[in-house]
Amino acid sequence: MKVRIFTEDRYAPGFINELIKRLKNEGYLNPNIQTKTSPINKYNYRKVNEKIKASITDYDKIILLIDYECKKYTNPEDIIRQYTKDIKNKEKITVIFTEPEIEEWICISLGYKFDKNGFTKYKKPSKILKEKIGYEKSNLHKYVKDLNINLLLENSRSFKEFLEALK
Repeated sequence: MKVRIFTEDRYAPGFINELIKRLKNEGYLNPNIQTKTSPINKYNYRKVNEKIKASITDYDKIILLIDYECKKYTNPEDIIRQYTKDIKNKEKITVIFTEPEIEEWICISLGYKFDKNGFTKYKKPSKILKEKIGYEKSNLHKYVKDLNINLLLENSRSFKEFLEALK
């Protein structure tokens, strides 16, 4: 199976690539799955739509992994509709929203509490990690080793959805 993964920032692809390697090595994923990961700007719907259209025929599945900060201001159905406008084979597309950002996976694994809605800026996962362990976004990929896969499967909706989308 060939999967195209789009993430919303430039550091997440390295994190996702390392995570996929780990998931393959630990038997959570088929070792033959082929993935390509690259960043998108989640607010530029036209560009995201163009990238999906350019990938839809070459891949069995398209995954958009989007930080869902400040749910109050963002309707997921509207976002999905904008991303997939005029696209055939929409069934190939899975949109996964983290709560509120991908760093939630690290926080859950390390046992740190955070604001799932993303309303309180200083309680967002990235801010908690910065305060507790000196986290820098550019080193996101280095935290794959700290992920507790079983704990994430029990406690993170977005992680479970991501793993399922890769199967």
